[in-house]
Amino acid sequence: MLFTAFTVLSGIANNANDSTAASYGKYTLPFAAEADTVIETFATDSISADSVLADTVPHLKKSAIDAPVNYKSEDSMMFDLTVKKVYLYGQAMVTYEDIELTADYIEFDMANKEVYAVGVTDSLGNERGRPVFKDDGETFEAKSIRYNFDTKRGYIREVYTQQSEGYLHSERTKRQANGEVHLKNGKYTTCDAKHPHFYIGLTKAVVIPDDKIISGPAYMVVQDIPLPLIIPFGWFPNSKQQTSGLLFPTYGEERSRGFFLRNGGWYFAINDYIDAKVTGDVYSYGGWAGALESRYKVRYKFSGSLRGSYYENSFGQPGETQTKSKDFSIGWTHSQDPKANPYQTFSASVNYSSRSYDQNQTFDQSQQLTNTKNSSISFSKRWPNKEYSLQLSTNISQNSRNKTIDLTLPSGSFSSGNFYPFRFGDVSGKPAWYEKININYSAQFQNKINTYDTLLFTPQTTLNDFDKGFRHSIPLSTNIKVLNILIYRHH
Repeated sequence: MLFTAFTVLSGIANNANDSTAASYGKYTLPFAAEADTVIETFATDSISADSVLADTVPHLKKSAIDAPVNYKSEDSMMFDLTVKKVYLYGQAMVTYEDIELTADYIEFDMANKEVYAVGVTDSLGNERGRPVFKDDGETFEAKSIRYNFDTKRGYIREVYTQQSEGYLHSERTKRQANGEVHLKNGKYTTCDAKHPHFYIGLTKAVVIPDDKIISGPAYMVVQDIPLPLIIPFGWFPNSKQQTSGLLFPTYGEERSRGFFLRNGGWYFAINDYIDAKVTGDVYSYGGWAGALESRYKVRYKFSGSLRGSYYENSFGQPGETQTKSKDFSIGWTHSQDPKANPYQTFSASVNYSSRSYDQNQTFDQSQQLTNTKNSSISFSKRWPNKEYSLQLSTNISQNSRNKTIDLTLPSGSFSSGNFYPFRFGDVSGKPAWYEKININYSAQFQNKINTYDTLLFTPQTTLNDFDKGFRHSIPLSTNIKVLNILIYRHH
């Protein structure tokens, strides 16, 4: 998208250079044009003023563009046919279909098939009216744009544009005939400020449209201070489609851990059903962290996410008394689409972490004050055409205040519908009293432990420490008429 304007204007220039009268007749001339200069110049070229003012459109060559191109400027417009140039001053604009190019000064050299757009400097030394190109909601801005239509190459100074999820800055940029863009002294960042607070400095790079950005040696810069984080080359995604690529870190400072870079890493676009990202944190006081997160979804079946993180904490400045600790956190969410299976469901909501995780790694005060965390995994099944059902679940509850854990692994229940043990074959006529006897069955079981979080999943805790229970229930019931008047029910 970055240099689509050059391709469009190339077609305009090729047709404009073939016929002076046809080219000027195609463009819309605003009344702000300097009438004397335009009429006098046209007169030297044997074109009547009436024909110009009428804005007639002579027969164009077959290769001419098939949509109107409009030029306008708030200040003035001047044509010089001796050198075949058009000059637009003051909020100049060129529009073609959905494409718009604006600048405070635009110069169109038809003899050399070249366009030049640049801003101007006012009396106070402030630059205004920089070239801006828009197409279908996408925009890029530059200090100046020069492009040759014959060679299909362009030169741009100080470009600023959004590329996929990031922003690209470049002091010197060249557009090649194959559409690739070569740049020097560039910046790639996720900060949307014109002067980014942090970025990756690119010594040189190549932008492949709708594909990727490849750079030579690159380095990290925070607040205009280069950091000793250097990579021999860079690779950044540049596509609107889901694609693997670099995740740019955020920077900041903590009083207890120093300056940091957080959530930098790599995103993996595995396929249409699953993706993943690996990220890391580094702190100037010596701490670090790593994390893995993955999402999955199969339409009309299930969806969910997995995450895990590990932290090596180092609180306090090096050389002084430092406090070191370790934290971890795991999470899993899974939900089944109701349309997937009406007889079977599975769900999970797991949120388990070390005791000090919320205090050290979260910045939400309500989370820091939370004393309990609950996790659960459940499964249920019903058998069609049979009155059987099964439920299984695992539950865990953490209490950070008293450092205990309640774990149920697992608990479950099974039940069956009523059945008549003394009915054999087809029942015809009035059933006998014993044929009315029915039985159902249900069972519950549980395996549970309450212990300190430091003892769970250690050799000190064995299966013998769990409280186990199993309960069966087999109720029997019947309906019997007494003296053909009273109905006796027994359970």
